[in-house]
Amino acid sequence: MKIKLNKPFYCIGHIGKQTAAAANITSAGIFVTNEVMAHIDARHHRELAALGKTPEELVAYVLANYKEIRRGSGDSYLLVVPVRPAKVAAIGLEIRLSGLYGFWLVKSAFPLHDKRLSRYPLVYKKKPASLRGR
Repeated sequence: MKIKLNKPFYCIGHIGKQTAAAANITSAGIFVTNEVMAHIDARHHRELAALGKTPEELVAYVLANYKEIRRGSGDSYLLVVPVRPAKVAAIGLEIRLSGLYGFWLVKSAFPLHDKRLSRYPLVYKKKPASLRGR
């Protein structure tokens, strides 16, 4: 997934209807701003460098590979993907309204020690793909 950094808000993904229903959240597009990408780089530059990722690469990676959705603080949610033993990468999202429609806005993206995940309630876990008999 290629993220373009040329608009005030740009769509980088979507939470689909089935996932949203299972997590009891809104199915909507996921948007990010240039300011959030700058925030991610400023606040988490050292951790991103340790992962060998730019802010754009981390966000794209988590969107493509998240395994869990967890309830964050306030009205936020975290998309979570394991990145190495005892570490995860997360994207913090908040739902926003624009007219009659809602959309998810990325608040931040960051690496996190998996022990800290327990403070965020699990609302959705992707099921592993199953092999069907022939």
